[in-house]
Amino acid sequence: YKNTQALAKLKELQLNSGAWTWYKGMSGSRYITQFVLETMGRLSKLTGNPLSGDALNMQQSAFRYLHGEMLQKYKEIKNDEKKYGPTLGLDDESLHYLYLCALTGEKIPSVNKEAYNYFLGKVHPTLKNQTLMGKALSTVVLAKAGRNAEAKDFLNSMKEYAAKTDEMGMFYS
Repeated sequence: YKNTQALAKLKELQLNSGAWTWYKGMSGSRYITQFVLETMGRLSKLTGNPLSGDALNMQQSAFRYLHGEMLQKYKEIKNDEKKYGPTLGLDDESLHYLYLCALTGEKIPSVNKEAYNYFLGKVHPTLKNQTLMGKALSTVVLAKAGRNAEAKDFLNSMKEYAAKTDEMGMFYS
């Protein structure tokens, strides 16, 4: 019953565009949309049950929205690169998009392949600048994309910050 209620509330907050809002009546938020998709994806992985019914429909709609947003972002970046030169980094939002695709096994639409590959190509060069969370996400993204050697670089970098004591167990310093 509680799952059905929660799903109904989520459905109310999803716009026709596929984006979710913070509150009813607000415009869509890419951040909230990514957060909801991540939560749904992780829940599916934890339970071992793929999404179905309304949850699957909401996920598909949200991904259509995100693919459109990321394609638009890619076009803007490419226009800026023509004017100002190549972009060196990858922002958290783009990395999170790649992570969501990896987490859920989302198929990239053909119209988005070039943009997806562009963002994917920006992951490894950011190794030295990533936070530990960014490195963890990057490791998953690269491994799911079959770039195991690059994923291993991120994993090794994370291990450099790992510490282990009898009192505290493993933690990152």
